[in-house]
Amino acid sequence: MADITDPEVLSFVESVIRPIAEKLKAVDDNQQTAIAAWDAGVSTNAALVAAADSDTILDQNSSTRPVTKLDLTNFITLLQNIDTTMAVAGKRAVNLVPVVRLL
Repeated sequence: MADITDPEVLSFVESVIRPIAEKLKAVDDNQQTAIAAWDAGVSTNAALVAAADSDTILDQNSSTRPVTKLDLTNFITLLQNIDTTMAVAGKRAVNLVPVVRLL
């Protein structure tokens, strides 16, 4: 197998692919943490359960763009879908990509 040493390819891998892979690894770690917290009790929090889908969650950034209960649950669903995609035969897909350094 020959080594690829073309400067354009090297530059692309070093400046585009590796940084994206590192960020994807961090996103994967963070979304796993978020799902664990959701599953550990946030999803069954009495205030959240009683709220209507259109009720606003008044966090510190709510003046920037309010988040509703429906926004939150839709985002959790998105994270769960990402988690399913990233789970490959008991391994995290992002760890199978050799451009990612294991943290």
